[in-house]
Amino acid sequence: MLRAVPSLILSMSASEIIGSWSYNMTFTLLETIIILLFVLTIGIALSIRLTMTTYVTLSSFFLTEIALMRFLFEALTNVFAPMGLLIAACFVVLILTLLLVPKNPKWKDITHEVATRLAVLTYIYIFIDIVGVIIVIVRLV
Repeated sequence: MLRAVPSLILSMSASEIIGSWSYNMTFTLLETIIILLFVLTIGIALSIRLTMTTYVTLSSFFLTEIALMRFLFEALTNVFAPMGLLIAACFVVLILTLLLVPKNPKWKDITHEVATRLAVLTYIYIFIDIVGVIIVIVRLV
């Protein structure tokens, strides 16, 4: 399918390409909002026991691990692999992260620095997503 994308783009008009891009950005924004609400809900539930630095560190590690797990699940669907074992291994990694990361201040500092530096890219990405939503709304009206 990826080999057919350039020829597909050549057969589309500029407005069709922008429309297709806008629908992708709108879906990405909705997906990001759902993940953000999930992480914030966990943060509110655990806010009594965690400081802000620990919360940012744990949520960064959890989101990275969940993204890697999703990639592994998609990569191993074509290969014979016991899914129960893979799911158990993922839970073990998440539990080890929960136990080990808060005790290491160096990991806290590194993830906090990365999170603050990625904030600028997040603002740019949200702006692009909102432009995509506006284009979808204009196309629907």
